[in-house]
Amino acid sequence: MTRYYQRYSRGVVLGYSRLVYSSLLLYMLALVLVYYCQDGINRPLSPMDEQAIYYIRKHWIEPPTLPPARPPSSSSLPPNRPPLKYPSWAESEGWGRAFQLLKDFFSQYKKPGTYVEVGAGDGEFRSLTLYLEKALGFRGLLVEPHPRLYAEMREKRKGANTIHACATPDYGHRLDRDLGRTVGVQCFNVGTMAIAALARSIVDLVVISTGGGEAEIFASFPSHFEAKVVVLVMTVMVNEEWDWIVEGAANKGLKLVRSFDTHHIFINNKRVSLTII
Repeated sequence: MTRYYQRYSRGVVLGYSRLVYSSLLLYMLALVLVYYCQDGINRPLSPMDEQAIYYIRKHWIEPPTLPPARPPSSSSLPPNRPPLKYPSWAESEGWGRAFQLLKDFFSQYKKPGTYVEVGAGDGEFRSLTLYLEKALGFRGLLVEPHPRLYAEMREKRKGANTIHACATPDYGHRLDRDLGRTVGVQCFNVGTMAIAALARSIVDLVVISTGGGEAEIFASFPSHFEAKVVVLVMTVMVNEEWDWIVEGAANKGLKLVRSFDTHHIFINNKRVSLTII
């Protein structure tokens, strides 16, 4: 009886030790994720960052529920003006010209590319990636913190990876204007989310349209993450802010090529040769 009791006691102690160790490990990982939310990462990935990427991929990224669209041949496209190629919202100046430029440029791709859209809304209205996914077979990641819009997006964009989160540097909570209350939303670095979802550090297009904080999110791109084309949808209030954006873009190898109202398009000089008509 004494031997059984000793064996039982050792089992209880061992089980408790494992529980404490697991709790400590989860706490340390939580600290890492908070670090991602509060600071832009401007250094190569370390082993701990790899764990954070794995955690986001496993617990936060929702994968597509449909396979990637098969790009149609030019002869199969209808001659009329389908909503996908000519959405009604594209009739506005800035949105329309940015949409047309991206559509024309990425239609030249021989293979489907990749995208990340931060502030994706419901996935259709004013989405600069919808055509790329549905018509050209691009695969990508849609980032949206608004609970209602995120649910709609999951229904409308079944071919995309999605994440119900916001991008850094806004950490902690986000004001939900539609509901008139504050909703807690987890935030991650945009580059980290892209790597977690797409398993690559270079993407063809990043669109940032968050209604505030676009410049800071753009500045938080880590050094291990590259975008060939970046679209910032924002109103620049003062020249100093614009100078800071352009200078920061240049440090990332990105050059401003066009500004359409609130749409500012940058390209990676080393990876893209883009002729604007």
